[in-house]
Parts: sequence; C-alpha cells; structure tokens
Amino acid sequence: MTISPKFEAKIGGKTITIDREKCRWNRFSDAEYDRRHDLVRNFMREKELDCLLIGGGEIHYGKGWTNIRWVSNYYDYAAYAYVVFPLEGDPTICCWFNNPHDLAASVIDDIRADYDTSKIAVNRLKELGLEKGKIAVVEHCTSTPREHYETFLKQLPDAKFQFIFEDFMRIRWQKSAEEIERLEIAGELGDLAIKAIATKLRPGMKEYDLFSIAYNSILANGGEPRLMLLASDSMRDPIRAPSVHIQDIRPMPRTIQSGDIIVQEIGPCYDSYECQTGKPITMGEPTDTYKEMFDIAMKVYHKATEQFRTGKGDSEVRNAIMNDSELARIVEQERLLLIFHGMHGVTPHDGPVYSIGPVYMLAGGELPHLFHPISLKPNTSHTIEIWVRTPDFKGSLFLAESLLVTDDAPRRLNKYPLQLTAI
Repeated sequence: MTISPKFEAKIGGKTITIDREKCRWNRFSDAEYDRRHDLVRNFMREKELDCLLIGGGEIHYGKGWTNIRWVSNYYDYAAYAYVVFPLEGDPTICCWFNNPHDLAASVIDDIRADYDTSKIAVNRLKELGLEKGKIAVVEHCTSTPREHYETFLKQLPDAKFQFIFEDFMRIRWQKSAEEIERLEIAGELGDLAIKAIATKLRPGMKEYDLFSIAYNSILANGGEPRLMLLASDSMRDPIRAPSVHIQDIRPMPRTIQSGDIIVQEIGPCYDSYECQTGKPITMGEPTDTYKEMFDIAMKVYHKATEQFRTGKGDSEVRNAIMNDSELARIVEQERLLLIFHGMHGVTPHDGPVYSIGPVYMLAGGELPHLFHPISLKPNTSHTIEIWVRTPDFKGSLFLAESLLVTDDAPRRLNKYPLQLTAI
C-alpha cells in the first residue's frame, strides 16, 4: 500500500479533495497496513467469503471503532459506519461525518459520506457485483442497527449474509512490532496517570478532581483517555458495598478524606491500542485489613503470571491458584476474583477471557458466555485483574496491569511499581 498525500472523497453527492499533508494524524507504516489487509483477505478465503462489512460506532468508551480503525485508521464520533472490504477490489469507508480533518486520517482513499451509511454500503456492494455474494457483517461491542440490517436484506435479497464476532478478532490477537510499540506507549500513559494521582491528589479534593487529574495526564501526553473507572472510599467505613467493582465511570459528589482508598481501572489508548492498569492508592497509612488484602492480591498476581507464557493456559493458572490452600480458601469464601482477558479492543469479542472466583461479584449474575479456555500464543496482550474483598464484604481492593505473552516470563507493559502507594 502506498498512501498518497491527497485523495478525493465523495460527500453527499459532491467530491472534495482531502489533503493528508495538512492533517498529520498518527498512522502505522504502509507495510503494516499491507500486512493487515493481507490478513483480512486470507481470512475471507479461509471462510469462503466474497466481502466483509466491518461495522462500528461510538460505543463502549469509543471502542466500537476498533475494527474500522484497524483496517483504515479512520474513526469519528457520529453514526454507525462501515468499511466495505471485498476479496477482490478496493475497500470503501461508508461514514456520516464529513469533517475533512477526520477523513484525512484514513489510509483508504475511497470514502463516501451520507447520513444513511447502510445505503452507501449497499450501493458499493452492487458496484462490486455482489448482489448474490457471501457477505459477513463484522460486529463489535454492539449489534448492527436493525434498520441497517433490514436495508441489506431488502436491497440485496439474494445475498447470503452472516455475522461474525470473535473469529475476525483472532486475526488481530498476535501483535506486530509496530503494534507492540503502541501498546508500550499506552502502558506508559497509564503509569503516568497513576503517578499524577499519587502526586497531586490530596484530602479535601473532590472525586471530580480525581477524574480531572487522570484525564488531563493522559491527554497532555498524547493519549486517548478511553476506559476511565475511578473511585474513592473509606477503608474503615465503606459506602460502595456490596459490589466488588467499586470503580465508577463518573465521579460522585464526594470529598476525598484521609483514610480513603483510591481505586482505578484506567485504559489509555495510543493509536487505538489500549493497556489497562490499576494500582491501589491510600490517603494516609493503609489499615491492616487493606495491607492484608494487597498481600493476597500480590500472591495471586505472582502465582498467575508465573504460568502466563507461550504454550500454557487456563488450567495452569487455575492450578497455581487453587493448589495454594490459603488462596483456595479465600476463593471459596467469595472474597477473591481473578480475571484474565485479551487486550485487543474490548471484551467479550477480544480473545480468551478466563476467571477464577465467583464472577457474579462483579456482574450481578453469571456470565458463562464470556469466558473461554486460554491457550496462550506469543505476542498476544492480556490484562490481569484482581479483586479482593474485606472479610465483611464491605470493602474492596483492585489490582490490574497489562502483559505481553512471550516464551519466558510475560513482559509487563505497565511499569508503575506493584505496591500499595500511601500519600
């Protein structure tokens, strides 16, 4: 692929010139996009498909754009969009938002914008002669809008449509050197956010300040603050019980006090590559209960990650935890939850997801459809998340970071110390 400095986009029946040189967005190398497009076409050959309709939109912390960004570098914040990606012929972006600056980010030249993106997709499929083609709709985080699917069936009644989820994500699991570089930058952004909280947050501030510190740190260092779940709570008199997941997407109107614990689940993105992390911070000296909970979390972390390498999987991780009598007892008491999940966009279509402990502590109900066996491959990225509850179930501590699988010990993508930080 050779990415030209200028191209023509079709916007609402008009053609406009897009100058990439005036809008210097980050993007991967031409060779990297060639690699990705080859993977897509090989996937279609394997599945005997004529075309993919790769869909996405602004949902789930903006991650609904993950697959579109991966093949095109394009995303916006408006209507549900598609990339029509044929086995034979050039791909086309079907979008609604027509800001030339955003269009310039795309590495695909054929961009067509209209409010009804399904209509653009249908017209392109007809151009390609795929009225009777085998077409797979690639969904992510959300289902295709009903009215769009009805349009596809009505306008292309002889086409053979199917929907794919995790199968498509599999081609993205093993990362290239350029992708790993982005993951490392995203990991550093998470570290900077936690360091900023530890440096700037003080008793008397509001949870609004907590969120502001984390967001500003990521933005100021060139990242996208996608996943941001934060919370403060008293170590001695918690208010967020009984849920183990005390992190929240929005701040409470609460004043942070001495004796609080600050819990974060932060997932900054860099060029759409995310590394989730979370390191507990206490306002003042942690209580003995929280020291004990952190020690439990660290024991789980080390036992689990010792097994987390190429060729191993969920059985080795489970055995490492459950063969330890202390940890097995804590799991049985429903005080411990461990989750590993792929870090390629967002769960549940994001790779293997595995848990030890009662997941209803987190979700309010069993979610067996999310969890799959792990078979670890090199250069795949994963997040380990550990929740430990107080014996009375009124408080919770959270520890997380992202890892890259290698043949030896996993590479930590986050470098912030594995410690219970007191400020």
